[in-house]
Amino acid sequence: MAGLAAITLLSPGTPLDELWVLNPIAYKRLAPLGRTVGILFLLLGAALATAGIGWFRRRLWGWMLAVTIIAIQVVGMSLTVSEATFCAGESVSLSPARCCCFSCNRGSEAALSRISFEEIQKGHNQ
Repeated sequence: MAGLAAITLLSPGTPLDELWVLNPIAYKRLAPLGRTVGILFLLLGAALATAGIGWFRRRLWGWMLAVTIIAIQVVGMSLTVSEATFCAGESVSLSPARCCCFSCNRGSEAALSRISFEEIQKGHNQ
């Protein structure tokens, strides 16, 4: 989704612009910032892809990057909610992000990806 947002913000006028019908409030806020936000979305997409690759390859750095990205999102959403200026849908996505961050930090990351703690340590040493 970050990649699609980046494409539509960096190259307005493509058929992909119609996807903004799903979240017109976000488009109204992001469109004036265009290129700057588009580049940031590209960086976000790259970070998410990197975290996903590391996670699925069962590397500790991938897990750490994924948890860091989720934690940053939780903090950002918490600040937004505490200011009571959240957009439609943000309050809904806050709970799943917190649950995911909590479960990853409880040590259940091994259970979620069906690998042992020893395998995680081995991946960290590579």
